[in-house]
Amino acid sequence: MRPHLEEARRKGANLAIIGNGLPPMAKAFARRMGLGEETLVLTDPRRESYRRAGVRRGLFATLGPQTWGNIVRAVRRFGMRGIQGDPWQQGGTLVVAKGGEVLFRYASSHQGDRPPPGDVVAALPRAA
Repeated sequence: MRPHLEEARRKGANLAIIGNGLPPMAKAFARRMGLGEETLVLTDPRRESYRRAGVRRGLFATLGPQTWGNIVRAVRRFGMRGIQGDPWQQGGTLVVAKGGEVLFRYASSHQGDRPPPGDVVAALPRAA
């Protein structure tokens, strides 16, 4: 999403990233990724937000064949040095309107699975 952040902000969107590690892990992540103060980085160690979003959690999603290439890419591209937080928890992407309506939902099927950024950005005008 990084190349699309300015476009998203022009459309009135705010980005929030929710991890499931400890608060110092979230701070280190934000620093390592070069996220500015305008990006909200939160943590939910109990994973309640993940349950509410309906995203997957499981061994095979984490250790499946599609995962290994994504892990190598994360190490090379972002300097990832291990999994922090719940290693079995998959992520997802939501676009939520100010009133709380979910306008876009993508549940990752494996580590590193992300929706096309254009699909996320396309949902933003409806969120404003």
